[in-house]
Amino acid sequence: MTDNNTTPKLRPIHRIEWPPAASVIYSEADDEVLLKQIKSDDPVHQDRAWATLYSRYRLAVWRRITAKVSHQEDAQDIYLCVWKTAVEKLPAEFVWQGKPIIVWLAGV
Repeated sequence: MTDNNTTPKLRPIHRIEWPPAASVIYSEADDEVLLKQIKSDDPVHQDRAWATLYSRYRLAVWRRITAKVSHQEDAQDIYLCVWKTAVEKLPAEFVWQGKPIIVWLAGV
């Protein structure tokens, strides 16, 4: 990619795939570390922390919703709302108190 000055443009670093070893580091991180990464100013760390958090809790969130809601489309809507709310509010509102983030997600 170049512009009119023929200066090469670099892709944003947060769009570059990390080596698998970095993914392992994130998958083994506890919730407190992930929260710090989500609240950081570094989009690379934010992206990886969100991906790890989602991978870690997506099934638990889904199971909790489907245990209470029998209609599939309603469950899907609620599921999306939970994660949308998490993305919007968790970085600013969640305060680490030693409990897993799933406790907060369950209250959304």
